Amino acid sequence: MKLARSFLSLVPARAKRTEHDRVVEHSVAGHVRLRAWLDGPHPEYAIQLDREGRMHGRERHWSQRGRLTYDAGWIHGTQHGLQRQWDAEGHLIVRTRFVRGTGLDVWCGFRNRLSETREMKAGHRHGYERHWTGARRVHREEHFHEGLEHGVLREWDADGVLKRRAFFVRGTRVDRRAYERAAKMDPTLPPFDLAADRPARRAPPRVASD
Repeated sequence: MKLARSFLSLVPARAKRTEHDRVVEHSVAGHVRLRAWLDGPHPEYAIQLDREGRMHGRERHWSQRGRLTYDAGWIHGTQHGLQRQWDAEGHLIVRTRFVRGTGLDVWCGFRNRLSETREMKAGHRHGYERHWTGARRVHREEHFHEGLEHGVLREWDADGVLKRRAFFVRGTRVDRRAYERAAKMDPTLPPFDLAADRPARRAPPRVASD
């Protein structure tokens, strides 16, 4: 069974199992190495941990029917390697790669529609984070630099009308004039552009080559 092989491959050798509520934990020498959340007879998702409790190994999610829907790798709390997502029928819909926490995080939601993208660097948000209403339009966008809000935050309503705009420099909210002054001296700040108040954006490819 695909589920059994996929799940059992995460269980450490000579692991001891404890169970409480909907959580199952497998430990070695008293340290939790695998934690899984149950959904009926199948795990909902499972993570592997290092001795410090950081994600280390595989992170996997399954559907209610026990089909693998998400798989990602971690090294001591930092995402590394392929990140993949499948639809309910087992078709690959997202494949992207991380290198020591640097990469593009992509997530698809209902009916495989693009839902979220965020640019990451060394485990921190770095670049644009976008929440999508379709392949060509967003309803929220924010820019980061080394984990700090650093750019223009915009939010739109269901009709694509801008309902919120805020300016940030190194995690501190400022007014528009202060932002534009800072952007002239700081090349890491995206220049303020009124045209960006429209929600149209170009989506990245969902499946990248290996």
